Amino acid sequence: MKSSVALLLALLISPLSQADVKPVAPAEKPEPLVIGAMEKYPLNSLGVNVLREAYDQLKLTFIISEWPSPRSLELADLGKLDAEMGRIDAVESRYSHLRRVPVPLITLDIVAVTSTPELQNVPLNKIGQYHLGITRGMSLYNLMDQPVSAAEQPGTAGQLLRMVVNKRVDFALVPSSVARCWQETVAVPLYVVPDTLASFRIYHYLNRKHENLVQPLTQVLQQMEDSGRLDTIKERFMHSLVQEQASAPDGEKAH
Repeated sequence: MKSSVALLLALLISPLSQADVKPVAPAEKPEPLVIGAMEKYPLNSLGVNVLREAYDQLKLTFIISEWPSPRSLELADLGKLDAEMGRIDAVESRYSHLRRVPVPLITLDIVAVTSTPELQNVPLNKIGQYHLGITRGMSLYNLMDQPVSAAEQPGTAGQLLRMVVNKRVDFALVPSSVARCWQETVAVPLYVVPDTLASFRIYHYLNRKHENLVQPLTQVLQQMEDSGRLDTIKERFMHSLVQEQASAPDGEKAH
């Protein structure tokens, strides 16, 4: 009897064998979403910065896949991409399988900048009569509702800055945040025409198979907008971009 009790106690207090322990399966980590973006679009990095912070709050990850502009939207609409990083509104009228997150990732107010003091008060409806500059990738026709006599489209904001400083163009059409950075960057006085030429709002789009993410992303982006975080990310990005491009050697310097 004593030996039986001793055996029972030994079994109760002995460590469980490895075979008795059932491993706990780790929680499955969601696969990264594949988000399409316009190939070589200058604001891609800004969109990624905003989305990275928003998706991090939802404990989600993503990778960016760049495509020519129409193809990226087509693939997102077909579900071969999970989302489209950022486009202007009304895209969903053409691509019915895309769902818009209603808080804009990026809001851009486009202004006209000149280095000629006499031009700073030119009415906006007369701007098209002058020699204009705009960075490649931005559509002049979306900005202007008037005929344009002449326009240059350099590849970077830094090149455009040097063109306006050296008076190779009368006006540069740029986001207001870029204009502010320019005014802080160069010694030559730059003047901004008082009124806004156009405003753009760029929205994030999800394929309908991920429409369950629309509401949580809306909440996160709304919080970021209300707190001023979206503006902070945009201003830092623009300042960094302008500083980098203004210092890049390309044979022309802003004095």
